[in-house]
Amino acid sequence: YLLGWRLSAPRNDLVFGSAWHIAMEHLHANGFTTKAVLEAQVLFLEHYRQSFPQETDDLFVPKTPANGVNSIEDYAHKFRHDASEYDVLYTELGGIVLVSDTRTMTFKCDAIMRHHDTGLVSGLDHKTSKRRYTDQGDHWTLSTQMLTYLHALKCLCPDQEEMVMTVRGAFFYKKDPTIFEDYPIAKSASQMQAWLERTNQWIDRMSIDMNILTNVLSGDFVDEH
Repeated sequence: YLLGWRLSAPRNDLVFGSAWHIAMEHLHANGFTTKAVLEAQVLFLEHYRQSFPQETDDLFVPKTPANGVNSIEDYAHKFRHDASEYDVLYTELGGIVLVSDTRTMTFKCDAIMRHHDTGLVSGLDHKTSKRRYTDQGDHWTLSTQMLTYLHALKCLCPDQEEMVMTVRGAFFYKKDPTIFEDYPIAKSASQMQAWLERTNQWIDRMSIDMNILTNVLSGDFVDEH
């Protein structure tokens, strides 16, 4: 990526996922009404068709536009209670947070919501996949992406003790209906501190690698071994 290499053709997984995110943003920002569902379906299809014409649909089963459009309606039915339980504060919120006195990390969270009854602020992130594993939730509990979101939530709400980030998976299949599953992630203050220290160690290593790469590209690097 740093060298400027890019795919020569669009990838179905990426385009389908982007279209799904656009539809989900519209639902959560506008409620789960019949009108909002229809609008979300149109937005999904419009985005997908910019990259893939109808004659390619059979190549990408189960991540087809028809499956996506139908699953949006199923999603709205399953999670319609969200509209009555949460106020959506932000959708597709991007920002920068400090991870040290001199370092920052960039994030973009799908949705940040406040619970009506408790007043607690939490985050929501959408994922689409063709495979669902028994330990699916374990993967996200160690994800740098999700812990960065938790860190950002703490920066947004420093007085709130408990921070929760929910990964909402949508698993698409050839014949069976799409399965939706939530994976809530919460970390203690000590766990977040350990993550912060580990993250800075990774940034140190990345900086060393970037210096080597820069010197190699400029012809200044000398392998002393």
